[in-house]
Amino acid sequence: MGRCAGVSNWPCKSGTSRWAQCDVLVEILENSVELTKGNDYNLFKQWLGEGLLLSTDAKWKRQRRIMTPTFHFAKLNQYTDIFNGKARELVQSLTNLASADDNSSKALDISEMIQHISLAIATEAIMGVRLQKDSHCEYVKAVADFNRHLHDFLMLRCFTSVPSLGFCSAIIGERIAIRAQQRKHLDKERAEKGGDFFLYTLLDMEGNGTLEPEELHEQVDTFMFAGHDTTSHALIWTLWCIACHPQYQRLIHAEIDAKCKKMNAKGIAEEISFKSADVNELRYLDRCIRESLRMFPAVPVVERQLQNDLAVNGKVWPRGALAVVAPILIHHNEQVYPNQWHFDPDNFLPEKMAKRNAFDYIPFSGGPRNCIGQKFAMLQLKIVLAHLFCHFRFSTEVPFLQNLPALEPILRPQNGLPLKIIKRECEIITNEEKRLDLLMDEKSE
Repeated sequence: MGRCAGVSNWPCKSGTSRWAQCDVLVEILENSVELTKGNDYNLFKQWLGEGLLLSTDAKWKRQRRIMTPTFHFAKLNQYTDIFNGKARELVQSLTNLASADDNSSKALDISEMIQHISLAIATEAIMGVRLQKDSHCEYVKAVADFNRHLHDFLMLRCFTSVPSLGFCSAIIGERIAIRAQQRKHLDKERAEKGGDFFLYTLLDMEGNGTLEPEELHEQVDTFMFAGHDTTSHALIWTLWCIACHPQYQRLIHAEIDAKCKKMNAKGIAEEISFKSADVNELRYLDRCIRESLRMFPAVPVVERQLQNDLAVNGKVWPRGALAVVAPILIHHNEQVYPNQWHFDPDNFLPEKMAKRNAFDYIPFSGGPRNCIGQKFAMLQLKIVLAHLFCHFRFSTEVPFLQNLPALEPILRPQNGLPLKIIKRECEIITNEEKRLDLLMDEKSE
């Protein structure tokens, strides 16, 4: 791990701020005592309270312990119907905008559509509430406004208040109240829908005293924010990366077409429903997603406010120092990724991954405070993208690296997602050797 650069430090409000890499970041992220987020996160507390994202010490450990079973991989398949259903809605919306070929196609910014469908998924998976089309667009806008205001504060320290926070909290509070009033109907609803939505589990915890009433609101606020905003931008960046690299998109199309053939003998793409086992076989798509998250991690920076002196490699980080771990810098370390600014899915070939340290790639952070919902997020990404690439080819005339990221709490492309959307038929490949030949031909280009 000693391959990386060292750390730098400079004066800041909290005393000393240091950007951590290499052995230092491992010590920080794996530390089971230094769990306190940086003071900048306190700005989120107006909105998210002390949910799992912002709580610390004993409270965080208790929350993490009781929440972890909710995100066990064995439970994720209960959400796949939601993922597939919302993906089909997105396909239908894009079909109305798509063109038959490149010549007749015009670029459209579809980033808002992606955010809205991610919100719809989060709302139904977390609260069991199905949003009407285009409902609560204000929530998406309010979250975006908050991120921009927070960016201004971090840059200029001129933050006063954000009116949109009250709007976000009001929407969530309204939905929780409705579901709590319907508590007596939950057993029937669970039986009909065949699973426990996140809010149902929290209501049970509140009922048996495991969770305090105010904690319930904080957890739903937290998971609504994390469940839609980070995932939607991961989806946006992945679409951008693949649209800019048609040679890799062709491989994705070939892989998905072959999988659809195995799943549906009729060859009707609209009838395909992906389960976790299905998308786990889409290994090339998985590599492309991981490479997108390497280049553009949804959360570019995480912080820890040290509660004790921390000695690493003979140097002491003093108590009160702000340790800054930047995935966006770690993922562009040229000693680990020599082609750091090139989109290369081969970075995630098994043999290359085996040579790297686990902390050379941390799109979901690392250690005890890693993202509890990362498997949920990856499954959602794979299913939505599988549907999109089954029906469309995406392209753009904007050079790949000209759509620069805006360094906000959630990384977003400054120019949105301006893509040409071209309709395609899912080619059910009956000859497996033909598919393999295509993969080999593309690989040699």
